[in-house]
Amino acid sequence: MTVTTESPPIISLETSEKLKKLGTIIEIGWISPETLSLSPNNCRSIDISKTEKEELDKSVVNQGVVEHVTINENNQVVKGQLRWKSALRTGEQKIPFIRVKFNDDQAERECSFLSDTHHHPLHEDDRKSFVRKSMATGLSYEALSEKTGISDQTLRIWALTRATNIDKLDEDSANKIAEMPKNKQQTLNKIINDSEIVEDKEEVDKAISFVKTANANEVQDVGKLVAEGIPVNYESRIRKQTIKTKVIKTTVSKVVYDKFIKICKGKNEDPSDVVEDLIIQYVDNN
Repeated sequence: MTVTTESPPIISLETSEKLKKLGTIIEIGWISPETLSLSPNNCRSIDISKTEKEELDKSVVNQGVVEHVTINENNQVVKGQLRWKSALRTGEQKIPFIRVKFNDDQAERECSFLSDTHHHPLHEDDRKSFVRKSMATGLSYEALSEKTGISDQTLRIWALTRATNIDKLDEDSANKIAEMPKNKQQTLNKIINDSEIVEDKEEVDKAISFVKTANANEVQDVGKLVAEGIPVNYESRIRKQTIKTKVIKTTVSKVVYDKFIKICKGKNEDPSDVVEDLIIQYVDNN
């Protein structure tokens, strides 16, 4: 077990200046990890891997907790969740800490997000959560970018998705999606992540244009089609939005439906276009 001295641990000028932007440093010293709990504003909710934990624990056993954990006035860990938990697992009696009276909950989130991800990056879901919670306080992407030093474009992408295809979008497309209502963002995320159109900017723009002007039922229907891998002709659906239309509803047996969808997939045809063509042919022939 690591033996520590009672002299106050030293913090760097850089760390001090960063924390002063978020609150007031009121104490620096050593503390028992057993007396601490986790701040609800700590950004990490998804744990690191077993291998990473083992490596961290080995380091703590050999060297102790070298870097301070940052805590608030309620003995809650804002920064340093992984080091604190490793200290608990390995039986460390004391760890270095900095106690800060934070300006507000958002300041705690920023401290956690910016400081606690150097060696073990946050999961994409945690990054998304941080950005969305920050937005909920009234911050714009531009303001959050200025506060964090993270580009506006990156923040928008983090807010959009937990999948991997979104980061392939160009800035213009990502910004268009970020400006949409949440339900339409989710549909577009699904479209882009569940299909190959991310590689085709023209198709991405068509999908964005369709979802932007579609009503809730249309958005939901397209989301279901994409989830099942069924082709969607966004250009055709946009055209139908610009003319007077009527909806014909019918039901067929599952056997017929499944065969129909299989054929549409094989020919890469939007089921809506196929049905429309069949109706037009029927009308023309009668």
